[in-house]
Amino acid sequence: MKSTVQADNPKQLTLSVKLRHDASFDNFLGAANKKNSEILRRALNAGELFIYLCGDQASGKTHLLNAACNALEAQNKRVMFLSLKDIGGFDKQLFDGLESFDAVMLDDIDLLLDDEESEEALFDLYNRLRSNGKMLTVTASTPVANQTLKLADLRSRLNAGLLLQLFRLTDQEKEEALKSKAKDKGLLLGDETAAYIMKRSDRSLDELFGLLDQLDDASLSAQRRLTVPFVKSVLGW
Repeated sequence: MKSTVQADNPKQLTLSVKLRHDASFDNFLGAANKKNSEILRRALNAGELFIYLCGDQASGKTHLLNAACNALEAQNKRVMFLSLKDIGGFDKQLFDGLESFDAVMLDDIDLLLDDEESEEALFDLYNRLRSNGKMLTVTASTPVANQTLKLADLRSRLNAGLLLQLFRLTDQEKEEALKSKAKDKGLLLGDETAAYIMKRSDRSLDELFGLLDQLDDASLSAQRRLTVPFVKSVLGW
């Protein structure tokens, strides 16, 4: 689902952001990451002010960040979610006035690092949120220790909170995630068809869910079930 958010500060840009309202802690998959998922849930409930969530692509960082947003909104918190990858070019005005929210969620802060101006913007945002007692949760590809940063003070801040590292899902877990997503859409995705999609795709969750969106539209239009021949015809495989 796509929504547009306008912050209170008139200087702030109008942001078009994607928030996955179906993401929750309960439908998060990945046996190796369950413990950290539960730690994150407890930290949010305890009002932890800064959380650094890292892991490889397809480890579930964005899912958990969306789940965190949904959990806080269910507590009537005002939350700002920003996917820095989806926004594209960074403008420090994006961060203006964000301290008016109860919590800010930044996905893919790697895109801000190793650049002095954007690091200063993140450092300033961190300090404004903290001085106002507001929460900040970020995702990144690697732990802080492995990041290349220009500002030593920013490194110190990023090291100051709760660090949680996720691990990549297994192929079996990705297939289960794909079937679970299909079920949420009201689609029946059998084992044979799911295995076929897994075999022909790059197996990243982003691509798998994108393909499922295509198949959902095509299935609705053609009134067809998701069989291997139908998937072949829609995706051109």
